[in-house]
Amino acid sequence: MKKMSLLFGILMLLSSCKEIEGELKVEQAFNVNKKYGLLNRKTREVKIGQETYKAELEFSSKKKLNLNLEGGSLGKLSILIKAEDDFEIPSYDGEFSIPHNEINQPFDIRGEVESSATQSDVQHSTKSCTWEVVERHCDEFGCRDVKVTIQGQQEYDYQTTYSTKKVRLKILKVGTDEVLANFSGSTSDQETRRDNTSPCR
Repeated sequence: MKKMSLLFGILMLLSSCKEIEGELKVEQAFNVNKKYGLLNRKTREVKIGQETYKAELEFSSKKKLNLNLEGGSLGKLSILIKAEDDFEIPSYDGEFSIPHNEINQPFDIRGEVESSATQSDVQHSTKSCTWEVVERHCDEFGCRDVKVTIQGQQEYDYQTTYSTKKVRLKILKVGTDEVLANFSGSTSDQETRRDNTSPCR
């Protein structure tokens, strides 16, 4: 049961995960293709200098992600990484690679995903609740059934799953293992599940 809860927490993280924040350390200056103009139909080359940038890996869809950079002489820049087919990036743990010809960029990508989860002990708590009863009320005008709201308490157990996803990504010179830049980032989430809820009383 505990393993299932841990897996549930990881899956919640991965399904909701859209952005991985971290940094990009550029080992060698390199060029990227940047879309611009009406409907982004034109492309120009932009040089990424040898600096360390604040970076965000944004998953827009299964076929598109953006590497958003900020800092140094670059200011702000969003690098579009888009393919015709879905990226084969593991959802949980594993390695992946994206060749330059699939994304129309002058570099290859190689990376790995690492996910983990921890779970708190079972906690016990109470919460306020209400329920309705029908009571017979009588006065000088006669008797009638009236719905009455009753305040009560419910007991329940809960556990919190803390999930973390790390992504390491290398930008490589085309067709080689020569590293141009390294991205490292992570994201965290938590999911609380309630169980064994008692009747309101």
